[in-house]
Amino acid sequence: MLDFISQNLLAFIALLGIIIFVHELGHFLAAKMFKMRVERFSIGFPPRLFGVQVGETDYCISAIPFGGYVKIGGMVDESLDTEEMATEPEDWEFRAKPAWQQIIVMAAGVIFNFVLAIAILAISYETPIFPETAIVGDILADKPAAQAGIMPNDEIFQIDDTRINSWEDMVSVIQENPENELSLKLRRDGAVETLTLVPEAQPGQNGETVGKIGIVRKIDRFEPVPLGESLVRATQQTYGICVMTLASFGQMFTGEINWRENVGGPIAIMKFAGETASSGYQDFFTLVALLSITIGLINILPFPALDGGHIFMILIEKIFRRELSLKVKIIVQQTGMLALLCLMAVVLWNDVMKHVFNG
Repeated sequence: MLDFISQNLLAFIALLGIIIFVHELGHFLAAKMFKMRVERFSIGFPPRLFGVQVGETDYCISAIPFGGYVKIGGMVDESLDTEEMATEPEDWEFRAKPAWQQIIVMAAGVIFNFVLAIAILAISYETPIFPETAIVGDILADKPAAQAGIMPNDEIFQIDDTRINSWEDMVSVIQENPENELSLKLRRDGAVETLTLVPEAQPGQNGETVGKIGIVRKIDRFEPVPLGESLVRATQQTYGICVMTLASFGQMFTGEINWRENVGGPIAIMKFAGETASSGYQDFFTLVALLSITIGLINILPFPALDGGHIFMILIEKIFRRELSLKVKIIVQQTGMLALLCLMAVVLWNDVMKHVFNG
C-alpha cells in the first residue's frame, strides 16, 4: 500500500489540485467582479493548516483534501464562520448583493470546471495526415494480414490484377472479396513481395457482408484542428459526457447499475492519476477534463453545502422575499457537511475494500 501511495501521490495531488484550484478561482473572480470581499481562498476543507495573507484574503491549504472553498464576507459557507452575520450587511458582503449576482458567484465554480474541460479537450484534437499510397501502420494479431506476413510500413500497390493507388482503392477491393483468396503485391524496404490471404467475412456499416484483413492505416503526422472547430467539438463532447454521467447517476439511484462497482473514491482516483501520468501528459489531462466535468455536475446538484444547495437557498429567499434565518442556514450547512463527510467515508471504505483487500 505504501508503494502504491508513493508512486501515485504526486499525480493525485496534481489532478485534484488543478480541478479544485480552477473551481475556486471561478468563485473568487466572480466575487471580485461584483466587489465582494473574499476573506479566504482555501484548497481543502477546514481546519486550516497553513497559508499566507495577501491584502484582505487568506490563501491557505486546509486539512480535508477532497475539495476547497472561497470564503466570501457575509455568507455562511464551509467555514461555518457566522461572526459577520450578527450585524447589518455591508455593501461588500455577499448577502447585500442582488440575488442574480449571488447566483452567478455560486455557479462560477461549476462554469470554470466546464471551461477547464472544454479547453483541455479542445487542444487535444488533432487531424491525422496519411500517406497518399496504401501504407500499413498497425497489424491486428491473429487476423489474415498477420497470418500472411504483412508488416508495418509495407506499401500495398497491387491486389490480383488491380492496381492500388490509394488506401481507399485497397479497402474497396478487400471489402468486395470476403472469403476469396487474394494475391497482394507490396513494397518492403525497396524490394517487392507477393503474399496471399483470404479476407474475413464481417458485417459492414449497412449490414452487408464485407472482407477485412486486420490492418490499420499508417499515420504520417498529426496537425492541430482549427481553434473554432476544436472548441465546437469540445463543447459537444463535454455536453455528451454530462448527459452520460447524469444518466449513470440516475441508474445508480434506481439500482440499475451497482454503485459499488462504478463509483471511485480517492484510492481509485489516485490509481487512475498515476496510470495516466505514466502513460503521458495527454492521457493525464484527459482524466483532468473528465473528472472536472464530474465534479462540476456533482457541485451543481441542489444539495446542502454544495454550490447547487447555495443557489437553491438563494432562490428560496427570492421566492419568499425574505432572508432565511441564520439558525436555518447554519443547520442546513452543518447537515450538508455532515452528509458529505459520511458519503466520503462510505466511498473511501468501498475504495479500500476494492483496491486494498481485493488487490
